[in-house]
Amino acid sequence: MRYLCIDTAVGATVAIMEKQECLTHHSTASARHHAERTTQLIRQCVHDCDAQSLADVGLDAIVVGTGPAPFTGLRAGLVTARTLGYSLNIPVYGMCSLDGVAYRSLCDGTVTNTHQQWSYPEGAPTRLHIPAGQSVLTLSDARRKEVYCAAYTCRDNYAYPLMAPTVLTPEDAVALAVEKDISTIIAAIANEDSCVWHADELPKFLHSVVDASPSDMKLYVSQCYASDLGQAWWARYPQRGQDGNRDTAPLYLRRPDIHGQPA
Repeated sequence: MRYLCIDTAVGATVAIMEKQECLTHHSTASARHHAERTTQLIRQCVHDCDAQSLADVGLDAIVVGTGPAPFTGLRAGLVTARTLGYSLNIPVYGMCSLDGVAYRSLCDGTVTNTHQQWSYPEGAPTRLHIPAGQSVLTLSDARRKEVYCAAYTCRDNYAYPLMAPTVLTPEDAVALAVEKDISTIIAAIANEDSCVWHADELPKFLHSVVDASPSDMKLYVSQCYASDLGQAWWARYPQRGQDGNRDTAPLYLRRPDIHGQPA
């Protein structure tokens, strides 16, 4: 089974998958012009497959990240996925974007260790080993000094959600982790392909998480890749003989920024 993965919850990222194998992927960390950049990324993936158009790639489905994320960027990815699904006459499946981050940390184990002092060698990837039965809290920047977050544990080689995604202040997110006896937080950040992180380049919202965290809390950052979302989807649905989630409703979790906060 070959499928296209699109996620614009954190930056923009696109991948073409064959079951759980990533054939090609491209990403951008840009927070603007998601629709145009996503189209460019898809064209790059098509070129990598030696195809003239997406129709020539032989896709059976499309998997799209449904957030949580701010309104404009997330909508661009969802509209792109739905439009392509309609034009190619193939099903479109929705998947929470944080599921991919959780799968990468719990089941794949490739993240970047930041610790609390951001002390890591040039952003070099490390293997994260979380004992069976333990859980992680994944989060991403929700702006307005808040974060989107959800908790997961690893069961049968897929990231099983322990709660629905929500939006909290960094302090409340850390308090939630402590309440659920979670000692590992995975933060999703956007980054260009083949780039590394440096401490002074990490998003400001992560520093708020650090300030609120107890000394024994482990903090990691994970790059957002559409291929992780595809692997999480494959592990949860087709591999178990189930039809995937056809609900592509966006997880905005709050009103668009243009409307402001209700009184």
